[in-house]
Formats: sequence, C-alpha cells, structure tokens
Amino acid sequence: MKLFKKSMSLFVAAVLCMMCFFNTSISANAAEPTTFYLKYVSANNEWRYQEGEWKADGFHRELYYMHEKIKDGDIVVIDSTVDLILELDVRLSNLTVVSGKAAVVHAKGYDNVYILSGAVAAVNGDVTNAYVYGNASVNFNNNVGTLNVLSETDNSLYANINVLGTVDHLIGAGKDHTIYENYSYEKGALKIINGENKSDVTKFTSTPPATTTTPSTPATPSTNNNKSDEYDEVPKTGDSLFSPLWIVVIAAVCMIGAYKTK
Repeated sequence: MKLFKKSMSLFVAAVLCMMCFFNTSISANAAEPTTFYLKYVSANNEWRYQEGEWKADGFHRELYYMHEKIKDGDIVVIDSTVDLILELDVRLSNLTVVSGKAAVVHAKGYDNVYILSGAVAAVNGDVTNAYVYGNASVNFNNNVGTLNVLSETDNSLYANINVLGTVDHLIGAGKDHTIYENYSYEKGALKIINGENKSDVTKFTSTPPATTTTPSTPATPSTNNNKSDEYDEVPKTGDSLFSPLWIVVIAAVCMIGAYKTK
C-alpha cells in the first residue's frame, strides 16, 4: 500500500508539472526598426551616423558600428553633402536620400525608397515602392514594383529617372492630379527626362494587368494554405515534437506496474 501511495504521489506530481505546458503559450515579437541617420561630418572628415533624427549636438559614431548593428527592416536616411557609396547586407524597410551629392546604395532590397527633391542617387536592389520628388535624379538598377514620380508644388514633373530592371506600375502625379499612369515596363525600358516619360511606347502598356481570381472553397480546419512553405517550417506556438501527454502516460504505466509488483 505504501508503494501504491508513493506511485500515486509521483503520478500526481508529474501531471501538475506538465500543467504549465498546457496553459503557457510562447509569444514572439518582431524587433522594432532602428533609424540610422547618415551625415558627413566635416570636423571628423568622414561619414557618421546617429540613431533617430540627426541632432547637431548629438553623439555620432563611425559607420563601422552601424554595419555591426543594422538588421533587416531597419531605416536609413542619407543627408548626402558628399558622395557616398554604401553597401549593406540587409533588406531595408525605408531608404530616404535627402539632398546633395550622389548616394550609391547597395542592399538586398527595399520596401520603400524616397528620393527627395534635389537628391542624386543610384539604388541597387529590388524596390517594392519608390517615390521620387521634384527635380531629383535617380537610377534604379534593379526591379521596381510601383514607381511614383511626384510634384508637391505644382502640376509639372521635373525628375530624371532610369530603371535598368522592370517596373510593374508607373504613376506621375502633380499637386492636383495624375499626369500619366502606365504598367508592365520591360527590363530597361523606363526613362523619364525632366519629368517627361521618354520610354519606348512599345515596351509598356496603359492597361492594368488582369487580376486572376480563384473560386472560393469551404474553409478546411487546421490548414495553413495562406502560409509560405518556409514559414511552415518555423515552429508555431504550441507545436511540439514530444507531446507532454506522453509523460502522463508513462507515469500511469509506472504506477500500475509498481502496484502490480507489490
């Protein structure tokens, strides 16, 4: 009987220990993006950066330290008063080139690129959305999803833009209305000079691409059809290769065995 009571105690303890696995969920939060503001500091005769907005009396560091810290999804702002070649091994959520001399940027890709009026830039890596303002000049050396050519002061466009890759959607818009809108530019076809679209008209279309729809089907429980294959390989909350229930089963078997042996 003593052995039975001891086995029962072990069984109850095992169950209580495993309760935390049933009632605890694992949550993961994506890291917030960091803004790296780059500016040439004449006193140091080199490019420096600050995190967040640039402050004249703020502490700035060499770009070496930025390269150590920067991660996918971060933001880079370049206030380019001196030519800069910047090579990054990440995908940026936002690249902004403010003004001045040429900024040549290499990255794995960009969610949004902003080239402000007066800026000169060359952007290497695919871009999801690009915004070019005023009289900015820029080369996009890879593909662009949506390219916006914009004027915030009047209804004339002034930018100079070349795209060596493809462009899915081009929008040229002044202060009050859209000036032109086209789609499906072939590789290397898009050329805009002083705001005017000089692209070969045979290499793009003014008709939006047809969207394909699939018939709706009844929802199937416990499926992840909207997840990519690589995301499915990441363990989800509650996933486990070894179920806690096995511990309970093993404890029960041990208890019965001990009782039978007694």
